[in-house]
Amino acid sequence: MKRLFVVLLLVLVMPALLWAAGASVTQTINPIKTRTGDVVGIEYIFTCTGDDGTGAISDTDFTSGLQNEIEGMYLYRMIVTNTTAQADVTDDSDIYIKTDLGNDLLNGAGVDRLDKDAENYVRLTYYPIITDDMGTLYLDVDNNSGASSVYTITLIFVY
Repeated sequence: MKRLFVVLLLVLVMPALLWAAGASVTQTINPIKTRTGDVVGIEYIFTCTGDDGTGAISDTDFTSGLQNEIEGMYLYRMIVTNTTAQADVTDDSDIYIKTDLGNDLLNGAGVDRLDKDAENYVRLTYYPIITDDMGTLYLDVDNNSGASSVYTITLIFVY
């Protein structure tokens, strides 16, 4: 019985330890101001460090306090910056900003956008307004296998 318990514990705990071990995502916001000090938008910045083995990061919810800051704004642009050596990021990885229902706010514009280039400006053709009925938004990065890759995803929101 004790052996069965140990095996079950390992089966349940090991995948959590192996999935995205060493991966991290931090979130910050910066106001975008005019010369007179009026806030006209917000930069929402994700700084991502991929897993030290697989390069993956877990889907990451927007921090609720920070998400409240962008409600009523339009998602205008995305800037993706590779901050490590070019070989560390898998070329043409995919970035999605999703709602609780799984709808992609980038409308597919984030596909193949995490590149080995230093910066990648993504011009959107669809400008969703952020509302509280979208639920918690989350960042989803797929197909990056560059171990310990570091990159930033900056979302520009405007009124």
